[in-house]
Amino acid sequence: MLLRIRKTLDRKRAFSLIELMITCIIISVLVAMAVPSYMNARWKAEEQKAIATLYAYAQAQKAYWFDQDPNTYCNIFSELVPSYVDVLQDDGDWVYTIDGDTDTFTVEAAHLDVWGGLDTLTLEIDQDWNIDDSNWPY
Repeated sequence: MLLRIRKTLDRKRAFSLIELMITCIIISVLVAMAVPSYMNARWKAEEQKAIATLYAYAQAQKAYWFDQDPNTYCNIFSELVPSYVDVLQDDGDWVYTIDGDTDTFTVEAAHLDVWGGLDTLTLEIDQDWNIDDSNWPY
C-alpha cells in the first residue's frame, strides 16, 4: 500500500504535455501582444530623441545668428558644436546635417539602420521651427 501511494505522488510532481503546451501558448500570446507595443514605444522614443536634437541645433543656429552676423546662419558643425550646442553629429541612431545659406537653414536627421547605413527615415527642422516628419512611419 505504501509503495502504491509513493508511485502516485511521484507521478503528480511532473507536468503533463497538455499543461506545458497550454503554458507555452499563453506565453506566446502575451509576447505577441507585447512586442508590437514595445517596438512602437521604441520608435516614438527615437523620434523624440531626434526632435530634441533638432531643436538643440536650431537653437544653436539662432544663437549663432544673434552672436556673429545677423545676416548669416552657420552651416558648419565645427563652429556650432563646442560653443553653441553640445550634441554629436552622429549619435549612433541618427546622423545630422545642416544645409543653409544667409537667410535660411535646415537641419536634417537621417536614421541609421542596423548596419550603419542611412535608411529612408528623415526628420527636418527649419529656421521657423517647422518639423517635417512626412516620411516617418508612426
